[in-house]
Amino acid sequence: MSSDFRQICRWFIGEHEPGVHFDEPVTDFIEIVTFTDADEIVAVLEEVLAEDWARMPVWARNLAFRLAVLQRPHDADLLHTAGADLRCWGPTWHHIADEMMRRAGAMKEEQAQQRQEPNHLQRHPTRQDRRGREGSQDQRSAQPRFSEDWSAEEVRSSSRSGSMPIGSPEETSDAG
Repeated sequence: MSSDFRQICRWFIGEHEPGVHFDEPVTDFIEIVTFTDADEIVAVLEEVLAEDWARMPVWARNLAFRLAVLQRPHDADLLHTAGADLRCWGPTWHHIADEMMRRAGAMKEEQAQQRQEPNHLQRHPTRQDRRGREGSQDQRSAQPRFSEDWSAEEVRSSSRSGSMPIGSPEETSDAG
C-alpha cells in the first residue's frame, strides 16, 4: 500500500489538523463519480474538457478516467485517451500514462488482427467429425441440414460440377 494512500486514509480518521476538511463540492464529486456509469463519465469529461481543458483539477479527471476505464477495461480508445490525458500533467505519472497507451495500442492491434482473420480459417466440423457424432441416423435426420455443414473444398468441388450441396455430405455421397 502506498504511503500516500495510508496518509490520506489516516487523515479521514482524524489524524489531521483541526478545521482541515474537504470542501463539499469535492466530496459530492467523489460520491457522484463513484456511482456514474462509464458512458456518462466519458460524455461529461468530453464536454467539460472541451469548454476549459485545464480548469478541471487533475485529481478529479484522473479519478473519473480511472473509474471509466475500470468499467470498460477492453475499450482501447478510452484507455488511450485516459493515458494521453494523464501524460499532460507532469513527469510523475509519465510511466503510468505510457503503459496505459502501450496497452491501448496492443489492444487495438489485437482487435485489428481478429477483424482481419477470414471466417474460413475458423474451425468448422470436418466430414470425419460429423461421422463420429453420437446418435442414431434418426436423431441426425431430425436435425436441419444446411450447406454450411460442408467443408470449403466440398463446396468448391460441387460448384465446379454445377450442383450445390443441399443435404448433408453423407446423404449426397450415398446418393451419388
